[in-house]
Amino acid sequence: MKNNITYRSIYQSCLEDEKVEVVTVNDGQELEPGKIDISDKLQNTLYHVKQKYGYGIVMLQEGDYYINKTIYIPRGIRLFGFGIKRPKITLIKNAAGFRLDREHTIKTAKYMCWFTANMPEKDEEVKDANPGTFYSALSNIDFAIESGNNNAVVIRAHFAQNCYVSYCHFEIGEGLAGIHSVGNEMEQLSFSGGDWGIYTGKCSPGWPFVMTDCYFTRQRKSGILCTQSGMTMARVVFEQIPVAVESMDGYWDKVIMKDCCFANLSTGILIASENNVCTQYNMRNILAEAVPIFAHMKDSKKNYHADSDQYIVKSFIHGAMAVYGNSEMEVKTVMELQNTPDKKYSCVSDTPDLPLQKDWTNIKKYGAIGDGITDDTEAIRRAIEDSDILYFPQGKYFISDTLSLKENTQLLGFLPIATQIILKDNTDKFAGIGAPKAMIETPVNGKNRIQSIGIDCAGRNPRAVAIKWQSGMSSYLYDIKFVGGHGRIDKDTEYLPAYNKTRTWDYNEDYQWDSQYWSLWITNQGGGTFKNLWTASPYAAAGIYISDTATKGIMYQVSSEHHVRQEILMKHVANWEFYGIQTEEEVAEGSYCQPFELSCCENLIFANLYAFRVIWVDNPYESVIRTWNCKKIEFQNFHNYTQMKYTILNAVYDANSKQTVGYWQLANLWIEDTETHIQMPDRSWEPKAILENLDCIDSMCADENGNLYICDSRLKRVYKWDQKTAKIELLLSTHYRPLSLACDTLGNLLMVVEYKPVKFAKKGETLELNIEEFGERSRQDFGACFYPFFRIDRRIRVLSMNTEKGESSVYELEPKLRSEVSLQKLYYPVNQWRDNGDMKTVIQLPDETCYIAPDGITGITNNPALARATGLCAVQKNGVFYAVDEYNKYVLKLKVDQNFNLHNPTIAVYRGEYSALAAENGELYVSDNLLYCYRGEQVRSLALAKRPACMIWKDKECKYLCISARSNLYIMKVKD
Repeated sequence: MKNNITYRSIYQSCLEDEKVEVVTVNDGQELEPGKIDISDKLQNTLYHVKQKYGYGIVMLQEGDYYINKTIYIPRGIRLFGFGIKRPKITLIKNAAGFRLDREHTIKTAKYMCWFTANMPEKDEEVKDANPGTFYSALSNIDFAIESGNNNAVVIRAHFAQNCYVSYCHFEIGEGLAGIHSVGNEMEQLSFSGGDWGIYTGKCSPGWPFVMTDCYFTRQRKSGILCTQSGMTMARVVFEQIPVAVESMDGYWDKVIMKDCCFANLSTGILIASENNVCTQYNMRNILAEAVPIFAHMKDSKKNYHADSDQYIVKSFIHGAMAVYGNSEMEVKTVMELQNTPDKKYSCVSDTPDLPLQKDWTNIKKYGAIGDGITDDTEAIRRAIEDSDILYFPQGKYFISDTLSLKENTQLLGFLPIATQIILKDNTDKFAGIGAPKAMIETPVNGKNRIQSIGIDCAGRNPRAVAIKWQSGMSSYLYDIKFVGGHGRIDKDTEYLPAYNKTRTWDYNEDYQWDSQYWSLWITNQGGGTFKNLWTASPYAAAGIYISDTATKGIMYQVSSEHHVRQEILMKHVANWEFYGIQTEEEVAEGSYCQPFELSCCENLIFANLYAFRVIWVDNPYESVIRTWNCKKIEFQNFHNYTQMKYTILNAVYDANSKQTVGYWQLANLWIEDTETHIQMPDRSWEPKAILENLDCIDSMCADENGNLYICDSRLKRVYKWDQKTAKIELLLSTHYRPLSLACDTLGNLLMVVEYKPVKFAKKGETLELNIEEFGERSRQDFGACFYPFFRIDRRIRVLSMNTEKGESSVYELEPKLRSEVSLQKLYYPVNQWRDNGDMKTVIQLPDETCYIAPDGITGITNNPALARATGLCAVQKNGVFYAVDEYNKYVLKLKVDQNFNLHNPTIAVYRGEYSALAAENGELYVSDNLLYCYRGEQVRSLALAKRPACMIWKDKECKYLCISARSNLYIMKVKD
């Protein structure tokens, strides 16, 4: 049966890296002619690299090698073979400890290679690889077990993120298994013989496991025996075995198989504990040849099969199944065969081959140093212009500006903790406030590859994005560590802390969490294959942000963890698949983090999605996935869990319809359509809740086309109510805190934001916090309002964004003298709190400057009250303006002169908190504990379920009133 396995050597020569240590055929001891024992030399070399650097690469030269004892591979060490052919390591015949005369089991197994968390001298001292074992790997080496070793297993690999085993062939013979205890990701492995190819329980941190492009044949019992492993497979072939995949008796597992092949098997899969909702199987596009029983249930003895000798299983699902909108779920089995079994079977790998080494160019030939001090930007840019395939030896390559890749540029590293492209704190081009700026940017529809490199934005670069990915379907991002917070190692300290001693803040007290853009931003029709990614920087706004793409994309084994507000955010995304994707929230930074948020997405698959909260988290949370106007979303194997009592409440919460899917364990969930078109209320003065369960929405604005923008300030989010589609969606999630909103005549969104400069942030040569925005007024503030406290560590900034172009269009507006611009409309804060009760006086003081919008005629006054204002109101020349004096609890009516200055304040109403809004007919609406309407005197009042805050007219006729009320948004008809 055809498979995607390659048996060639992917490294035909040694890596050109002075830090790589090499073991050759000349380094071992000759056991007998032609047999070189490499056991001691290989072990000593692995330990030497670990002790010298804390992590590193050891390379084994082509040749036939023998061992007689276990080789331990410590944390952060990678062992690669090289040569025209792969080197081969064989366990000698009758090796001590590798044979048992009594019945042997996996519990008594002895390993040829063992990934560990320490450097043991003997088995009794071993600390098995664990949830903190990162970056280890083994690749491009073949293995064999000689006779007399029935207790032997080739590899124990219970490791975690950024670890893998790849490009190996296992001749297991009479041994037990090729691999025991899997972890993270493996690919291009072939297993021949043994009781099992793989025998495994739960992965180290309890995450799913991903295996692609592998081959199993001639196992005596089954290709894979597993329990609770989250086994996720793509393009895996099983041939001439009794059973392909078996779950252990009495245990559940969550198994995904895609584009796999079965040939000459008695049974395809054996499923245990079939009635347990944790037992979840999803299989798609499986070719079966000479497989009489496709699936067998161990408990009920039920069989599922086809009537022909060759058939294609289009879909096989077993477990708890639910449909969005239906409150009940059902445990069942559904098998669907392809209608045309004679159709040619397609199983093409989506993982591109590593380019041949003869085509690589060492980045150091262009003058790059990699010492973490020297600026390597221009050297790398020269290399990108001159060569397509760039090899980065171990080192830290400091850059000070964006690296823009060409269409075919490939960046190759081989250990992401050792090879990193880094920023220093307060790098000028990434500082301040404005649009996202990428460290590495790929071209639209590029054919790029980046692999095994750590990308470090540091902790004080507010505009930084690690990678902006716009490449096409044939591109590849592999084995990437987005550096920050968790997973740090150095040569002296095995586990560098991520937190302070009380576990309440970052280890570096000068760093701010949620202070930079997203680590990985896939946008502008970007797509391709993404595998073995770990994004866990708490400084980033999210681990992954995918936006504005319908290009096919597929992710395998992705871990996004330890963010403050969002782990994975997706907006306007279609045709993507995710296999083995996991999130984790920590108590200090992520107690209120949204694991997944999908806005206006369609045709997505999430397979073996695991959502986890650590044991210290001590608060409930609404949902794992929040959706906005999504359709055709499928979840295959869903696992929502924690060891403490606050498991996330729902699997899915749809923000528009307010529907939930509450199950924590599901084999299959189908969401056909959550699109919700808002229906305007028919009856007057009966408020209708449009949105609920947000945080605390307040400020709103509308553009010339009737689109409404809504601010959820504390969570740093802006929503859009689209006039044409009558839908609300998430427009913006930013690490700059939006305070109030406005629009100019061209439809640009203007955002007054709270900007908190990072330590040592400068504007020019001056520290930003030493720059006074309002001169002496900053200090004296004319009445002890909120601003003197605000200015201690924050500043007011105003941003503009083209809502059609998104985050790339964001830029900062600079204040200009009002006397030098031609204003037609000026926005003032609609509410103020002044402890001295002097608002009547202060509001009449003219502001010398304002922020001018891109249209050139709309401005926002530059006033300290912007720091606290929850809303803005546009005033016209010679018009009237209503403002709320919160301290004195009344609404002021003021006249606007020809120069937009305010005069003649009079008290209009003795009520008021956050806003007052006038209608064309002279009515005045005031938010307080109740919503009040005045026409000279009070006309009526209304109690809402939540306390009203800000108001805006949805239409120019002042017929429909929008009211923000803490976590809810209401629309109310006020006149016929």
